[in-house]
This record gives sequence, C-alpha cells and structure tokens, in this order.
Amino acid sequence: MSLLSLVLCFQVATALNTLGKLKVVHADVTPANIMLVDKLRKPFKVKLTDFGSAVWKDQLKRRDPPVQSHPFRSPEILLGHTFNRAIDMWSLGCVMARMFIGCDLFPGTSDYEVMRSIVDLLGKPSPVSLWTGSKTLKYFELEWKSLMPCWTLKKPNDPCQDITKFIESRQYSFTSLDVLKEATDGEISLADDDKNTCVKLIKRMLDLRMKKRIKPYKVLTHPFITRSFSDTTSVNSKKCVFTPQVLMICT
Repeated sequence: MSLLSLVLCFQVATALNTLGKLKVVHADVTPANIMLVDKLRKPFKVKLTDFGSAVWKDQLKRRDPPVQSHPFRSPEILLGHTFNRAIDMWSLGCVMARMFIGCDLFPGTSDYEVMRSIVDLLGKPSPVSLWTGSKTLKYFELEWKSLMPCWTLKKPNDPCQDITKFIESRQYSFTSLDVLKEATDGEISLADDDKNTCVKLIKRMLDLRMKKRIKPYKVLTHPFITRSFSDTTSVNSKKCVFTPQVLMICT
C-alpha cells in the first residue's frame, strides 16, 4: 500500500483537529500547502502551511468567504453560505481523491466550472441549500415542472465558453466516487479492501451537506486509519498495524 497516503491523511486530519480546538479555519488546504518537513531524514512527515487565508471562528460571520483554490473550493463557499471548518475537510477530500486519480477531481478555472464538475459527479446540492444560498443564481435557475419548482444548472454566462470542450478536457470520465477504486493513475496504491475503506472515507469528506461532513477527530478513528495494513515497503514485507501511535512514531 501507499504509506504516504495514509500518513498524509492522518497528519493533515490531526492538524485540522488541532485547528478546530483553537477555533481556526485554515481555508486553503491544497497539495501545495501540504509540505514535506525533511524529504531525506523524515520522508513521511508533512506539515500544513500557508495560513494567509485562515480565519478565527468568531470572525466567520463578519468577513467575506475565503478564496479557496478553485479545484478545492467547497460547495458552501460557491453558493455563498456562512462557512465553518467543514470547508477544510472538503479540501482534504479533494486532495485524497487527487492522489487516487492523479488529477483534480473538480477541475475548473472559474466558480461555474467547479460547480459544474461537482454537480456532474455528486449531483446538485439540496433544495434547502440552493434556496438559501446568496450566490445560487450564479449557477442555477428556477424552473417549474409539473407545477413544482426545480433548480437546474445554468449554461455558462460567457457565450465564448464552450462547456462541451471543458467537459471533454477533464482527465477522468466517471460519474461516481466508487470508480476511484478502479483508478490506477494516481499516487495511491492500495489493496482492494484498503481502497474500499479509503473511498468510503473520501465520500464522507465530500458530503455536499456541510453539517454531515466527517469531522477531523472522526477521521482519526476511521477504519482507513486504524485498521491493519500490509506494508509492502517494509523490511521482510511483514504485516504491520498502523495505529495512530505507530503513525506518530514513523513520522
């Protein structure tokens, strides 16, 4: 298996859990901000960097939403909802998915393209989320079907933007996170059972419902972190149990 994927998930979740206790939202969790401490002496030790977009919890309602990097931008930020530290967990889920497929899960250079990528893969946000979002009309329009209101994704506002070309430019062609189990282009190399467990965790990280998204402390007790793995890179290829305590020691 890929030990890096395991320890990265564990350490970043630990960092987010600590930030939660300090009542801080990082607001820009991306691969570029997850850095190796010492590639030679501590090859599996990473740290979360760049707190330029970080915000205190008690300031969340008094400042504009942070500008997360587009491929890691959460649906609540796109829709203009009041945000919380769940946006960091969404970003971590995007990072983990990127390690599976070797490219961004929700590509795009504009808010519309990112929202389009999210909807195509995960479906539309809930009606309540759409009705209450201050920026919903930027992406969706309200139609009436059989006397019932229905939100549908708009076409791009920019007439020069060819959405067909954008969709075709994506480096993946699946419409379900379950297909991540079959991915072979990324940095994660896991046994089948481990892939299943990892994808289940990513699904919980990428829950469209902000309040239902998995919390950092629950990531630390998720089976992907706590179960036994077969470490094919270890000496003699013996089976090793990567508990949180062992993970702290090996990093």
